[in-house]
Amino acid sequence: MPWRRLWSFPTAAKNDEKKDNDFTNIISLDTAIKGKSPEEIIAYCDELLAKNPNDFRVYDTKGTALFELKKFDPALVCFERALQLNPTFAEGYFHKASTLSSMAKNDEALQEYGKAIQNNPNYFQAYNAQGLILYAQKQYDESSEKYKKAIELSPSYAPAYYNLGVLKYEIGEKNEALKLYDKALELDPGYWEVYNNKGLTLNNIGYPEEAI
Repeated sequence: MPWRRLWSFPTAAKNDEKKDNDFTNIISLDTAIKGKSPEEIIAYCDELLAKNPNDFRVYDTKGTALFELKKFDPALVCFERALQLNPTFAEGYFHKASTLSSMAKNDEALQEYGKAIQNNPNYFQAYNAQGLILYAQKQYDESSEKYKKAIELSPSYAPAYYNLGVLKYEIGEKNEALKLYDKALELDPGYWEVYNNKGLTLNNIGYPEEAI
């Protein structure tokens, strides 16, 4: 599953001034780590945490760097600490869930994605991620509903169309899968995985020339 930084503002913000400060802190942190390796980001976060051990965003950033290094256990510790400091931090739940999924703890991951959605009902990426897990568990109806919800919340989100297309192919609705692949490519012409699956689908339904 691709890892993305998808900032969500804390829902517990008390006023506009605090929201402005949160935004400034996000930009400052992202600017500081831009272009750095995961190891460099971890070291930088440790410096910041030595000065302020209660910054939940720094724990989250350190966790994402550890995740990129596939150090899932310490990444999980960072995300859990971030959520202790800010229990309304939707992105923290998303990152924790993604880590759990990478550790093959998919039932726990589903619950954490659900918490991300509870704290941010418009978190379409979390619905899509739930759909992926449910698809892997062959819960196709439930998976389909999650993808459709992601599309409802963000009609321009190509991965949800692609993932729903994969599901449609799996259950034998190949023509519907093609329509969904085409929509994903319309939104993201560089989405190479879609080209691959579209070609396989065309070949399987008897159009090998179009599959090339």
